[in-house]
Amino acid sequence: MKKILCVFIFVAMGLCQILLAEETGGKRTPNYFRGLILPKGKMIIVSKTMYFKKIHYYEGSTRGIERNDWETTMIRENLMIRRGLGHNFDIKLQIPVVKKISEASFGKDDNFGLADMMIFFQYGLWAQKKKDPWALAAYYSVTLPTGHTHVSSSVFNKPGVLDLGSGAFANMLELKLRKEFGDNMFFVSNTYRIALSEGCYGYKDGDEWGWILSYTRYLENFVSIKTELTGEVVADSKTYGVTQNDGSSTIGWLVGLGGRVTSDLSYDLSVEFPIYRYYDDNDLEPDFKLFVKLVWNL
Repeated sequence: MKKILCVFIFVAMGLCQILLAEETGGKRTPNYFRGLILPKGKMIIVSKTMYFKKIHYYEGSTRGIERNDWETTMIRENLMIRRGLGHNFDIKLQIPVVKKISEASFGKDDNFGLADMMIFFQYGLWAQKKKDPWALAAYYSVTLPTGHTHVSSSVFNKPGVLDLGSGAFANMLELKLRKEFGDNMFFVSNTYRIALSEGCYGYKDGDEWGWILSYTRYLENFVSIKTELTGEVVADSKTYGVTQNDGSSTIGWLVGLGGRVTSDLSYDLSVEFPIYRYYDDNDLEPDFKLFVKLVWNL
């Protein structure tokens, strides 16, 4: 029922925006800058909020029964400050704030605060801006263990239930390709993340490989619609050097709607559903995720 409601809301909003665009007319163009690297001196501020709730257990690709005695809710707000440095470079600082809520039949507890921050260094490998533009860029990021860890709870004895950070450093490489054909934009991304150290409780994340295949259609009046396939493969983690059987493989489908509030303020609304997932271990996972993004051009 929740999935149907989410899709209905997005379809209704999309139809309203398309009808408005057809009545008023307007230029068909991206809501943000073209390309993958910010020009020298240009700065944008991005606010991206994610919401999900975990109420079902999964083992392998099978969904277990809904657990009435345990559920987890997360609201994550990522504030991103990005600036162009020139010579095909830009830099981005991501400051995440997280609200975690864990509920069980025997009680409820929550935590709120700063999570692990990230610094991104981005370099444009190639860009062609004439006719149908395209761009290729490489990204390198470092995760800093700034989130609160070893959080004690008066309700839950399980370690890490309310932790906001990993307690470990990690780095990630990413390669992005963006290509426009008239009013259409295709985007491809590949990422590889490696934990550099052990975090809390001797835990070290497994390597992660992720990918995105995205298509965006620009409509009139700065309206856009988007659909994406996203994938992630996570290797087994280690605890005090001992390999755990907790790897996973997932594929998700995302639909989104974008538009402009003012000439300097844009938004994106999207919802993501899992279409394939496999977990080596019995794991509590969400059935959908909601995203709200605001972008200020400075």
